[in-house]
Amino acid sequence: MALQEVTEKTFPELYAHPIYSKILSLLGEGLDNSLQVRELCKFTGLSDRTARKTIETIRRAGVCVVTDQMHGYWLPETIEELQRYIRQEERRGRSTFYTLKTAKHLYSSLISEG
Repeated sequence: MALQEVTEKTFPELYAHPIYSKILSLLGEGLDNSLQVRELCKFTGLSDRTARKTIETIRRAGVCVVTDQMHGYWLPETIEELQRYIRQEERRGRSTFYTLKTAKHLYSSLISEG
């Protein structure tokens, strides 16, 4: 059973757009059906950056598209795949905010001096 229903009925706004529809049709369910970004580019004619931005738009519309650096993109098939993705993104987020903390500290010190 699918963890999420990704169909024209559940996401009509995405399926109305040809490139979103094409990417959704290419994304398989489960790690075994993952697709590297270069493959998405080959099948869609999009540049690497545009393909990644398109996936971001699809995610923001409500579709959970998981990824990892080794396998590429896919729709989660199991709770374990979803959990792994959540942990990965939480770690990435913590790392980003930790790094940002240093920049904010520098900014604060510069503002208080000026």
